[in-house]
Amino acid sequence: MKRFGTVSLLVMGLLVGTLAPAALAGQGKPIEREKSTFEQPLERDDFLSDVCGIEVYVEGSGRDTFNLFEDGSTVVHYGSTFIVHSPDTGETLYRTEAAKFNAAPETEVFDPEAETLTVSFDETFTGLPAKWSKRGEGVLLRDAGWVRFQQTVVLDVSGPEPEVISFEQTVTVRGPHPELETDVVAFICDALGA
Repeated sequence: MKRFGTVSLLVMGLLVGTLAPAALAGQGKPIEREKSTFEQPLERDDFLSDVCGIEVYVEGSGRDTFNLFEDGSTVVHYGSTFIVHSPDTGETLYRTEAAKFNAAPETEVFDPEAETLTVSFDETFTGLPAKWSKRGEGVLLRDAGWVRFQQTVVLDVSGPEPEVISFEQTVTVRGPHPELETDVVAFICDALGA
């Protein structure tokens, strides 16, 4: 598995939470709905192998349902299972996810005098975004409940490329979310006996 796959796996685990205001759920039926599944065959993970200093292989499968609502909000239900194994140590980790992601419509405000663009995001994750376990040891790390991320970015758009002037983020947490404060890559390496 390429680094992109590993980073996607880790980012998905960090993004966890629930439905906050009713606006996040969208109104009425979705105007677009898409279901998908994936199968990740057992492959060497170059990134984890390099960082951990041992051979690491990953396989997984999952499914999701993406819903887009007329107001621009989205709701994604997803579930997946990953197996992370090192033949060098004989250790195997299991990661399961079953969660919902809600995103309110992104807002953008352009200030022509200041030549700035302010973009705001409101995203919430709920359910079981990450559970890491190991046979014989049980659950090692479990995120459950919800997390809401509210972010505002102010960009200077006066030049050829936008530049970040400021970034603010508020994170509201309900339930245990140790993955938010854990170096997940170091956790994987340690759990595999590296």
